[in-house]
Amino acid sequence: MYDLSKPKVDVSIVTANYNNGEYLDDYFLSILNSTVLPKEIIIVDDKSTDNSFDLIKRYEKLGILKLIPLSKNVGFANAL
Repeated sequence: MYDLSKPKVDVSIVTANYNNGEYLDDYFLSILNSTVLPKEIIIVDDKSTDNSFDLIKRYEKLGILKLIPLSKNVGFANAL
């Protein structure tokens, strides 16, 4: 389990995701293994066609994740 009692810094991490399912666990672990946690993690899912959306939803229980699913793929820059 993750140590969510770590201090939080007033920082938001914003990420666009499109079909990065195989890398998402490493992404979250790199954040959760840090010495401090961000105030929030915002992920914009750019209408992924792999299992990304379901993988991201598993981390909602952390309480710092905001998942924004887009209804169509708009590309990296527009998703951000």
